[in-house]
Amino acid sequence: MDTVEVRITYPPGEISRAISFFTLRVSRIRNFLILTYSILFVALALTALYSRYPLLALIFLAAGLVIHYIYYIRPIGRYKSYCRKDKGGVCRFGEENVQIITETMQSTISWAMYKKGYDVPSAFLLADESGILHIFPKSCFANGLEVGRFCALLARKITVFETWR
Repeated sequence: MDTVEVRITYPPGEISRAISFFTLRVSRIRNFLILTYSILFVALALTALYSRYPLLALIFLAAGLVIHYIYYIRPIGRYKSYCRKDKGGVCRFGEENVQIITETMQSTISWAMYKKGYDVPSAFLLADESGILHIFPKSCFANGLEVGRFCALLARKITVFETWR
């Protein structure tokens, strides 16, 4: 099979959609957030109804907001910030390796570096050895045929590859 070449750009909103989807649907953080929000909601409700200390309810509410910020808002902001700085480039995905060419660097990466891959509605996400997600928006592909070819290549090259809708 020949190489799939993609000119990577980061259209407004694409990164937020991809990371939000990943956080809320794919990652284990979703379960942690649901459990945490549930516990905090019950604690907040019980405190508001039965406590003589209304300040305690505010403490629970603040704790919930801090957790929401740390595990949801901040990760999305970090990826958006990185992608605003990154001007994109050209990525060539071949049978042997991945070549990335930007204004500031040129790199060849082994497929073995990517441990997991996700096909989400707006992008392909590849997780490297350290868990960092590399985002490839589907809008960057020339057409649906290229998206299909890339998806098939990922399914062959990445041991853990999942499709989420």
